Amino acid sequence: MTAMMQAKESPVVGFLGELDMGLQRALLDGSRRERYGPGAMMVHAYGEARLLLIHRGLAQVRALSRDGRSATVRYIGEDEFVGLPSTVAGSSPVGAQAVTECDVTSLNPERVRAIAVANAEVAWCIARELARMSYESKEFLNNSLFGSVDERVARH
Repeated sequence: MTAMMQAKESPVVGFLGELDMGLQRALLDGSRRERYGPGAMMVHAYGEARLLLIHRGLAQVRALSRDGRSATVRYIGEDEFVGLPSTVAGSSPVGAQAVTECDVTSLNPERVRAIAVANAEVAWCIARELARMSYESKEFLNNSLFGSVDERVARH
């Protein structure tokens, strides 16, 4: 089977799309489709864990301090997940807001966590994705701290 055929048959995209179909179906069990309009909060900082896979749209991910200040951490779009850190840790100081209309699949974070605990392949996929997200956030931070005014404005 070619990679293109696998991708078309895969119910999950993004970093979990490389898992076998049985694991993908297990991760999707109990999931639901949702739609968020522009400006809608998709994931609340310090709120309950949520794990969303964006199928269409753009969301802004923002870190929130306890005193209410916020800063953009990154932007996410099609085939990207939001809420992975809170899925692993139970909560996160990061939230996400729809910039454009977003169609998403909401996965059950407890189920994903339980499967990852029981399956090293899933856990490794999650660990790699968290590392990728960390690098992306660091790049965004570096641009915000050290980039020219034009570079910083272009990023937003």
